[in-house]
Amino acid sequence: MAAYSASPKLIWSIDRALVRFAQSQHTSGDLFRPSLAIMSDYDVQWRAIFSRQTRGTIFLLLHILLVPVGVYLVGWFLARTSGKDPVWFYVAGFAYFIFGLIHIVVRYNAFRCPRCNGKVKAWNRYNSPSIPVPCPKCGLVRPLISP
Repeated sequence: MAAYSASPKLIWSIDRALVRFAQSQHTSGDLFRPSLAIMSDYDVQWRAIFSRQTRGTIFLLLHILLVPVGVYLVGWFLARTSGKDPVWFYVAGFAYFIFGLIHIVVRYNAFRCPRCNGKVKAWNRYNSPSIPVPCPKCGLVRPLISP
């Protein structure tokens, strides 16, 4: 019984057809970035996502440490120059602090899926931030630790 052998030209044309199909189905929209569908390894993209989330954690800590100090110092300066306590400024500073916290947490924990470029939240209402949420489009799950 003879083994079936396909010609290299046929195999090459099938491979090219599959690559073209993957590129046409899953394009990222950016002309300078290759299609993510033909990549089998997402380590580079996950590293970028983890470094972005690390920057978000640093911004969050700086926000928690520096904004209250800045609000207090400016309020103290306003109280010294105007002669009365600027309550409105402390209320506005507290609102800025809370909205800044919400913005930083949402902005740096949401990311785009490396496979399909869909928006993925870091957590949803059913699980905690430590349990990764799969992509709603393709189901790719974020690794727990950085690759």
